[in-house]
Amino acid sequence: MTCLPTTLLLGMPKSGTTWLHNCLLEKASVRPCCHIKEPATFLRKPVPKFPTNWPQNCTETTILDFTTNYMSFSNIVIPNILSTYRNYKKRIHFIFVTREPVSRSFSHYCMFIPSAISMKQICMSKKYHTSWEGVCMRYSVYFKGENTTIQEWKNILYERYPKINRNCKPGGWGRIRTNRNFEDELFAQYNYLYNRPYCNIDPHRAVHMTIHQLKEYHSKCLSKLTTNELFIESVPVFQMAYYHKSFPNARWTFVNYEDLFKNDTLHKIFGEIGLKQKSTCNKKKINGFSSITPIHTKRVYKLFKNWSNALHLLKMHIKENEKSLTRKQESL
Repeated sequence: MTCLPTTLLLGMPKSGTTWLHNCLLEKASVRPCCHIKEPATFLRKPVPKFPTNWPQNCTETTILDFTTNYMSFSNIVIPNILSTYRNYKKRIHFIFVTREPVSRSFSHYCMFIPSAISMKQICMSKKYHTSWEGVCMRYSVYFKGENTTIQEWKNILYERYPKINRNCKPGGWGRIRTNRNFEDELFAQYNYLYNRPYCNIDPHRAVHMTIHQLKEYHSKCLSKLTTNELFIESVPVFQMAYYHKSFPNARWTFVNYEDLFKNDTLHKIFGEIGLKQKSTCNKKKINGFSSITPIHTKRVYKLFKNWSNALHLLKMHIKENEKSLTRKQESL
């Protein structure tokens, strides 16, 4: 008998989910569904009927799948979950960790800052964006392939872009794919949505849209998402609405990243998952690019304001719906 994950984390990337996953695994009754944090099982088309790496004959009460891109790619994941869990008798449980969108997107942006090592590997593979063609051509002409040292490679980057600050700052290096700085990349992604007629929709409307309308929005506006999306992964309003409409009986645990490392937050998470063990964690917080410098950020915060508000109201709506459902079940 294959044991399905009992708790699915839907996102967000860069929001402390690895730390939370490690904390949960300290408990004897918790295990990852496929021996790793992010198996991405439901991102496959089609999902295997009985994936070989899922546990067999498991007796644990909590099986985790913490794939952080499940929310963003809801158009792929939701049909897979529906088909896999069609005979599942319990209410499916979703966890979603939110984070202040500017700091989250900045942390995500920094993850893709090119380093001398990564750019050397990309140029050697000859799979690079045209904006980096000059760098890679210079690399191949002046140096001897694998024998090029990392310091020589740094010199190439500095010669090609001498005026760009290579630190992770809003005006620093762009990502490998686009070579844009942080602000430019955010606004390019935002404008991609708002320059398309069907996609220029107030996010507050998402909660009132039907499943058919949400599927159509995903098909026309979000079908070309990549794992490097800064804007829409920070405020996935339409994706969350799609999950809510598809799983009206689901249990939800919403957590703010800013509160994640507090003991009372862990206590809440453990309780909603159904763990009776003491809600403490011995894992150290994983430090990374956690904050953005204050320069040139007013317009960025303004960019997210309407979407952040819509996401907050949608979360409140989902929890109210869940409470109403629980009251009805208890009254039966």
